[in-house]
Amino acid sequence: MSQLREQSWPDVSTGPISISADGLVITVPSAIGFHPKQKVQVSATGQPTLNLEVKEILSPTTLSLGEVGTSIRKISVISNLYQNGTLLAPAQSRTHLSSEAVWPAVYAEEPTVALRMHSVDYFGQSYTDDNPMPVKIADGDINIGTVNVDLTHKDNYPNTGDIADSVRVGDGNETFTGTGLTEINKYALDVTSLNSLIRVAYDDVEVTQYNDDGDITQIEFRSATQTVAVASITYNTEGDFQRAQVTYV
Repeated sequence: MSQLREQSWPDVSTGPISISADGLVITVPSAIGFHPKQKVQVSATGQPTLNLEVKEILSPTTLSLGEVGTSIRKISVISNLYQNGTLLAPAQSRTHLSSEAVWPAVYAEEPTVALRMHSVDYFGQSYTDDNPMPVKIADGDINIGTVNVDLTHKDNYPNTGDIADSVRVGDGNETFTGTGLTEINKYALDVTSLNSLIRVAYDDVEVTQYNDDGDITQIEFRSATQTVAVASITYNTEGDFQRAQVTYV
């Protein structure tokens, strides 16, 4: 199949293609598959079929046609009588190109003379910001714009204007979370770590206050529903655990 494609141009479509015409320009749904010097047939109801050739691929949807074997491009009769006609490009042998034509095509002439080593689109145009390479993953297109990967656990931290982000990892049903090393001291604060600070017996523990970041700032210890001790928790300016102070009631 590869050898066959190198020796011939396959059908551009399985049937006639609807066109619109405006002097030099023929508009088609897609110019992909067409080649300069390729023979085409233009037809319209009540009009004779015109045997022409592609002179130039003007854009992804427009062609310039002309008489076979000449440099004539403008076929004015197309605009008048074939405006809503059809175009057929059957399978055919490729046009032979001389080495004089091939070498300029494979050289990048500016800014240096070298064999071209970069990708181009179907029409030989280099990929640029204005002509990006199409990317398709699975059943949809992907377009990546500006991505902010500086996750923060609270607004305006570490920089003014930062908005708190969150990341969810899992299959939508079961998820897990991770804690960074700089946050371990704060989140390791629990009953076990505070137990050694409480010098009275208790049978009930309740977190009674949080700060704006959702961090624990007060814990009450009770015995038989009576409060016997209160632990006050403070954090430094970066939000890390700093101190636990116990007051007995």
